[in-house]
Amino acid sequence: MNGLTVEDFYWLKTHMADADFFNTADQLELLKTWLSLISDVREGIDCGTAVNLIKSIYAMREHRDAMVEKSLDNSIEMVLRLLEIYISGKGEIL
Repeated sequence: MNGLTVEDFYWLKTHMADADFFNTADQLELLKTWLSLISDVREGIDCGTAVNLIKSIYAMREHRDAMVEKSLDNSIEMVLRLLEIYISGKGEIL
C-alpha cells in the first residue's frame, strides 16, 4: 500500500474481479483476528473506529502535500497513540 495513490485504489476497485480487497466487512473481521492476538484489548471497542484510524494514517501519508510536512511524522505518531489508547483503554491523549 505504501506506493499506491488514491487514484490507484479507485482504479483497482473498478478493475478487480474480486473486490473483496475493499470489503469493509472483511477488513473488520481481519482486525478482529489481529486484536485476538493482543493480550490487553479492552472490551467493547468499535472495530470500525480502529479501521478508520488506520486508514486515516494512509490518507495523511498519501496527501502529504496538503499537510504540514514538518509535522506529519508527529501527527502520525499521535494517531497511532490514539489507536493504542483506544484499543487498550489505558493512557491519556496529550
